[in-house]
Amino acid sequence: MDLARIRKELTEKFSGNLYKCRMKQGHSQQKLADLIGVTDKQISNFETARSLPSLPTLYGICRLYDVSPNDMLGYDGRPDSELNSD
Repeated sequence: MDLARIRKELTEKFSGNLYKCRMKQGHSQQKLADLIGVTDKQISNFETARSLPSLPTLYGICRLYDVSPNDMLGYDGRPDSELNSD
C-alpha cells in the first residue's frame, strides 16, 4: 500500500473541493476560518494541498457547506485495489 500516494491524492482532492465550496458560498479564506475556528493560514494550506484538516475541522467544514466527508475528500465509494491488498 502506497500511503504517500494515497495522502497526496486525498490532499489534492480535498483542496479543490474546499475551494469550490468556499467560492460557491462567496466566502473569503478569512470568513471561512472565522466560521470554523481556524486561521486563514490553515485555510490557505488546505487549499494549496499543503495540509489536511483535523477530523473536527473537517466535520465543521462539511456541516457548514452541507457536504459529506466522502464528497469533500473525493471518495466515490469504489474500493481501491491498493487499499484492499496486504
